[in-house]
Amino acid sequence: MTKLAFKLEYLNKGEQQVFEDRYPNFPNDQRVKAFITHSGLNSYIEAAHAGVPLVTIPLFTDQSYNANAAIFAGMAILLRKNNITKKSIAYALEEVLHNSKYLQNAKEISKLLANSPMKPQEIFVKHVELAARFPNISSYLQLASTELGMWTYFCMDKAWNEISLEALVKIVDNFPKRLKACIDANGVHFE
Repeated sequence: MTKLAFKLEYLNKGEQQVFEDRYPNFPNDQRVKAFITHSGLNSYIEAAHAGVPLVTIPLFTDQSYNANAAIFAGMAILLRKNNITKKSIAYALEEVLHNSKYLQNAKEISKLLANSPMKPQEIFVKHVELAARFPNISSYLQLASTELGMWTYFCMDKAWNEISLEALVKIVDNFPKRLKACIDANGVHFE
């Protein structure tokens, strides 16, 4: 059996819980071999920079996107929050700890981030300098989506098309059955 250490964070203190100060850059600890996370952006970025494979349990908002990005990169396995069992957690941990592809892909992502041509701080500074030189820049950078009506913005036009198409298919599909029932009810028979 693999020896595992866990770092847990709780919102509320309970009687049988042990609390430690928050670990800064927890995935950067060389003893960490896998990281179970909700896939929040900070933990995802920390793990990617540290080259640590993930077991992701996204809960809401951007976490599903981050989890899928990590899965696409080959450095994570997904657990659905509604289907978590002891068996699924054990399987996920065994998979990321003993299948070398997760560690190799995580290390590759880490190297890629470390060798980026521009560091995030440089990009940020350049954008701030650009905004300072051109105070009216926001008027040029408006996305087309800011001009969309509510109907289109919330994709109701697409939903309406789908619903209409599905209704039409059902009508066309049921038409022969209804016609036959109507004819049989009125005693009209064709030979």
